Amino acid sequence: MSIGARLLTRLRVDSDTAQWVGFQILFALGSGLGFQQPFLTVQTILPLEEVGRGTGVMMLAQLGGAAIFVSVALNVFTQNLVSGVAALELEGVDPHSIVQLGATQLRRIVPPDSVDRVVVVYNSALVKAYQVGLIMSCISILGPASMKWVSLGKKDFTSREVKPQIPEENGRIDTPFGVSADLVRQLSGGFSSFIPCFDWEVFRILIIPI
Repeated sequence: MSIGARLLTRLRVDSDTAQWVGFQILFALGSGLGFQQPFLTVQTILPLEEVGRGTGVMMLAQLGGAAIFVSVALNVFTQNLVSGVAALELEGVDPHSIVQLGATQLRRIVPPDSVDRVVVVYNSALVKAYQVGLIMSCISILGPASMKWVSLGKKDFTSREVKPQIPEENGRIDTPFGVSADLVRQLSGGFSSFIPCFDWEVFRILIIPI
């Protein structure tokens, strides 16, 4: 992901399609792999009863970080674009109006002889915003570097004992069909082999309305 983010900062006005498409694909592959690894690690290392909390912390970090630093990157882009266009001293052109119109409409207000210079400034502002992503992707190495190293292939999820508290009476659960408590325990044991964070209360809720 860091390599892809670094390559994105090298995009220029004259970059060809192969470059900007290839750089984005490389960055997408890295970020996609990185987003999934924390959830696999949580399910592997934490005790079963802590998997839900660990997953919640991972989601908070990912979604919260994205919400914050997308705004940071947008602010960096806006400030650099406004200051760059203002430095060109174009007559009759308000730098803030270019931000509002966007890249596809800037030719409506920029004089034809100044379009190329404004496009260069626009590209420079985008690169500054990409640098925010580059910095964050490099910092993200601190998390994996401090985590415990385990083998996912050798982890036996079935060894985690789960003892759900299932209300029963005479060996039967209070459901419309009177499902056997032993049957539910057998099914739940099977589910836990491939869904480590299975919630028994959710299982009861799903059965009762049927």
